[in-house]
Amino acid sequence: MGNVIYGKNLPCFDTIQSCAEKCGKAECVFVDKCNGNSSLNYVCLPIDMRILTLILFASCLLVVGICSCIVACYACRAIKASFRNAVGTDGDIVFYNARNVVNMPHPAVDEFGHYKAPTRERDSQRDWNLRHNGYIR
Repeated sequence: MGNVIYGKNLPCFDTIQSCAEKCGKAECVFVDKCNGNSSLNYVCLPIDMRILTLILFASCLLVVGICSCIVACYACRAIKASFRNAVGTDGDIVFYNARNVVNMPHPAVDEFGHYKAPTRERDSQRDWNLRHNGYIR
């Protein structure tokens, strides 16, 4: 099955020369049948296919450009939101809105998260922390 075209007032031609003479600036296109007649193989198209191709290509580029800009804007917005409530710490990792995370403090830090050099009374607290958090049985 090939190209078949039907239409009212559609000029059909048997050779490309006769089509080019009658069409003027319109483009002559080869078809297998024009209005059901297999001997008429050329038809005038008022739309230049190169311009139509350029229009389709430009619209695709426009859509891809707009969509990529939207994605970039959402990514920048998410990055900006992640830095909004940043907290400066001494090497600690802070997770905001963390759920279902087991929080086990390191045994060498105090209740405020600061490292304390071991002393005799802190050694007993450190041992208690180790036992309490499951490091020593």
